[in-house]
Amino acid sequence: MEIPEGLEGVPEGHCCKLIKALYGLKQAGRQWYQKLSETMAEFKATRIPSDPHTFMVTKVIDKVKRALILPVYVDDLFPFGDKVLTDDFEKWIPEYFDTSTPCDAHYLLGIRITRDRSPWFLQQPWISLDQINFIENTISSISSAYKTDIC
Repeated sequence: MEIPEGLEGVPEGHCCKLIKALYGLKQAGRQWYQKLSETMAEFKATRIPSDPHTFMVTKVIDKVKRALILPVYVDDLFPFGDKVLTDDFEKWIPEYFDTSTPCDAHYLLGIRITRDRSPWFLQQPWISLDQINFIENTISSISSAYKTDIC
């Protein structure tokens, strides 16, 4: 490794101590996750014991218990849950991390997300999760494996 550009005055044979993790180094992901965990603790989010890459927040607002689930995939957060907490989180998180404009996710780890937020007669808003691509690919591969050519 060489002395970075712009850094002058380092005597020959001396080395520099790396103070923070850099993108691409082995410890960069660990450092990012540690910072994320500390930041989530400030928002009162706790890790779900069965999945350390998912955080959860529960708060009582206007005498109503509300929940927000925050799964982490690589460096993406997908907040879902109570609208009030989701909005609060999306306003709060840019103070700590660079973020992109939040939008509705349609796929997460191969799971299709379908929702209907407009209630109609006696129907509540709903959300549906499925693995339609996996199902279609599996059916296609099974059916092609059993096809025979008829002469």
